[in-house]
Amino acid sequence: RVTQPENLAEVRIPIPDRPGAAAEIFTLAAELGVNIPMFEVVHVAEANTGVAVVLVDATSADLFRGGLIARGYRPSVQSLS
Repeated sequence: RVTQPENLAEVRIPIPDRPGAAAEIFTLAAELGVNIPMFEVVHVAEANTGVAVVLVDATSADLFRGGLIARGYRPSVQSLS
């Protein structure tokens, strides 16, 4: 299901550069019923870290953010409307 751009929120999640790190985020989204219509992972090779930038339905953003925080991530959320 594709959400209209005005109903999306951008979630930025710092993640370690290791196998499975991005999968953990997508698994959490699936467990919470949060759809991710678009995503990008930006790597910072010098620091062995990355940032997952995901778009979610704005109505799911707080739920997803809370789940990420509960698992030790430090997400930031910005509405795209």
